[in-house]
Amino acid sequence: RMPHSVFDDIHAMRTCPFCGEAYAKDMLKTIADEDEAHLVHIACAACKGKILAYVFVSQFGMSSIAVCTDLTHADAARVWRRNPVSEDEMLAFHVFLEQGSHHVLPYFLPA
Repeated sequence: RMPHSVFDDIHAMRTCPFCGEAYAKDMLKTIADEDEAHLVHIACAACKGKILAYVFVSQFGMSSIAVCTDLTHADAARVWRRNPVSEDEMLAFHVFLEQGSHHVLPYFLPA
């Protein structure tokens, strides 16, 4: 779990960018910790808006990069653990789209 001070000290992560309501601390869930960086999922209890934030903490201070998302915490954690898309998979998907098929669901299901 992320240190308490990271959530407390970053003002931009205290309120929902969609509705302005204060986040409940239990709505901040860590997806990954890598040395001084933390990937967190934050959900607003009031409007159900969600963001993914990559928070960097160092001796020089803290910074973050956040994006709005429709992923749940579980979805974001699952995507984070997946292997990156390979060049062969990307090429196969391009060929698939070139053939004009609209059945893309198999590409998004686990192998």
